[in-house]
Amino acid sequence: MSLVVLAAWWSLGAHAAAEVVVSVDRPCVVVVNFAPYPTTGGQDVVVRIPHGDEVEEQVEIAASTAALLARIARLPMPFERPLTLALIDIPDGVASVQTRLFGGPLWKLVGHKKTGEIVHPEPWRPVGEAAAAIHAVPRALATGLNVSFDTRRAHAESMAEPAAYAEAPYMDEVEDWLADNLPPATPSHLLHGDLLGQNVLWSPGQTRVSVIDWEAARLGDPAYDMAIITRGRRKPFGRTEGLRWLLDAYNASSPVELSDREVRFHELSLMAAWIADSEGESANADYKRRGASLWKRVQALG
Repeated sequence: MSLVVLAAWWSLGAHAAAEVVVSVDRPCVVVVNFAPYPTTGGQDVVVRIPHGDEVEEQVEIAASTAALLARIARLPMPFERPLTLALIDIPDGVASVQTRLFGGPLWKLVGHKKTGEIVHPEPWRPVGEAAAAIHAVPRALATGLNVSFDTRRAHAESMAEPAAYAEAPYMDEVEDWLADNLPPATPSHLLHGDLLGQNVLWSPGQTRVSVIDWEAARLGDPAYDMAIITRGRRKPFGRTEGLRWLLDAYNASSPVELSDREVRFHELSLMAAWIADSEGESANADYKRRGASLWKRVQALG
């Protein structure tokens, strides 16, 4: 058992006689079962070990994430979310002990006709509904986050900056389009910030999805969360109508109505950043190809 897991064990009131089952869920996430102890409600917990950030930033993110999850815990939301039970000092930063949520990555459970995988009938629906609920959280509960923009436009302007130095034949046109299609300077909303497929969990028989990995939460433009979901793909969720269906589910309960044009803004901005930051000719060429395809679809919007 690692020192971090031992620290988590003791922080929750366990002792040498405790039954502790440890398994690796994915890199930097250790699952620990503290079943005999009421502190955890007899459920598994996750010890999240951060990586890649400076120690001071790790501590700030872990603390702000724990505070946010505590503040939104009692809000009525159409999805499950974790709670932070403890923060543990480690040599390279801080580890978070959180309640474990179950299920598999929703994107991988969409299914394919050829492989016969387990199929969620309408994966865009719970994701859109979850995003809408997050964006409806009162701003007063979204304080102290590591990244915050006062308005939707300020966030969008920051996201559009890579288009000025990303190198691709069509990027000058993209830069002009972004400048002409900035969202309004209305107040920003709470964003999850990382609504990737692996962060939305579901299993057959479950009526609700679970949303994990809140460390990238911020105040910004709601369309950004949508773009993180779709990532400029021609067929989000493996469906040609994926973006439209996602927005239909989102707009049905969201405090702000989004259009495909607003989502395309952030898709293009993300693609410009990926082109600018990509390492190696193969990766750079792939992003440029994907960017060209996305740009054609944006031009078709008129």
